[in-house]
Amino acid sequence: MPSKRQSTIPEATGRHAGSSASAPYADLPAVNQRAWVNFLKAYKVVVEKVDKATVAASPVSLAEYELLLYVDWAGGRIRFIDLAKLTLLSQSQISRRIDSLQARGYVLRESTNTDRRATFAVMTPAGLAAFTQSQEPFIRSLQDNFFNLIPADKLETFADLLALLIQDPGFVEKNDEILLQANAVNRRRRSS
Repeated sequence: MPSKRQSTIPEATGRHAGSSASAPYADLPAVNQRAWVNFLKAYKVVVEKVDKATVAASPVSLAEYELLLYVDWAGGRIRFIDLAKLTLLSQSQISRRIDSLQARGYVLRESTNTDRRATFAVMTPAGLAAFTQSQEPFIRSLQDNFFNLIPADKLETFADLLALLIQDPGFVEKNDEILLQANAVNRRRRSS
């Protein structure tokens, strides 16, 4: 069980006065400081461990895996703007990540004749193979470095607390709608 010891932040312990700029932070209750610092550190540690394990045992990074996951869930083809909404990244960040995946042959960029402003990421057979190969190492690392560290009886509460931090009550539903629409478009394209 994690320690509930007092903060090691100098301003919180009184060991160091710090600059006047840190005074408002130092005035926060120790539990608030601990919650914030633990959130930042936990996110960094978990993401780094899952990424390292995924990269060590598969051809993609965690960030690339996330994009391939959404392209797969969308039926193999999805607009860049929708990837940006799903990942909470900017379109330029999506474009750079797609560049990397495209350079390795995992996705293709596609523009349509009807709307040249819309750019799509399309999974290639090599991308599907890389994604498939990444599944087991990713899931194993996620289990080892995330799910197994959260008591099973607290996981639902933990998930609810994280949802509060997103500050968008319809976030899951919006993501589902993006993926459902992408799937419908892709099914229509394949059948025509």
